[in-house]
Amino acid sequence: MDVRRQMTSSLQIKEIIADMDGQRCVVGELVVYHPVRDSIVSVTSTSLQEIDARTGVLMGEIAFDGSLLGDSKPNAFECVVACGHKYIVAALSRYLVIWDLRDMVLAHVAEVAVAGTMSQKTRHLSALTASTDMAATLFFAHEGSQSIKVVSVDALLNGSSTGMRKLPRKASTRNSAITVLAYHTAHALLGCGASDGASS
Repeated sequence: MDVRRQMTSSLQIKEIIADMDGQRCVVGELVVYHPVRDSIVSVTSTSLQEIDARTGVLMGEIAFDGSLLGDSKPNAFECVVACGHKYIVAALSRYLVIWDLRDMVLAHVAEVAVAGTMSQKTRHLSALTASTDMAATLFFAHEGSQSIKVVSVDALLNGSSTGMRKLPRKASTRNSAITVLAYHTAHALLGCGASDGASS
C-alpha cells in the first residue's frame, strides 16, 4: 500500500452531522469556526451569519454598513478570528472590527495603527489571532513589523489604548516581518511565522 493511500484512509468521514448549502457562497466571504460556541461564522462585506456546527441551523445574523470606515470603499476584511466566549474579530486595513455574538451586534470598530502620511504609507494588519478564554486577548502584527501587539477586547471596547502591550521578537534578519500568528488557548502558547521562513 503506498503512502498516499494510507493517508487518505485515515481521513475518512465517520458521520455527517449537517448538510450545508455551498451553492450560495459570496465572493469575499471569510469563514471561521468558534470553538466555544460550536458554531461556524461567515463574514461578508455587509453581513455576519452564525450557523450551528451540529445542525446547520442559522443562529443569528448581523447586517452592517458596506463601508464601515466612512469612505466609499467597500469593506474588504483581511482575516477573521474567534475571540473569547462570544466575539468575532476581523482585520480591516488598520482597524479591528468586533462583533458580539451573544447580543448579535457589531460592537466596535477600533483603530489600532496610525494612518500613513504623505511620505509613509498606512501599515495594514498582516497577522491576527486570539485566545478563546474569558480574557478574550487579541494578538496582531502590522505590515513590516517585527513585534506583536497584545490587547484585550474589553480594553478596545472601553476605548483604552493604554491596555495595549508590545511583545518584541528576535528576528534573524532586519527585513523579517511577521506574516502569520496562531494562539493555543489551553497551553497559553503563541506561535508566529515570518517572511524569512523563521518561526517562534
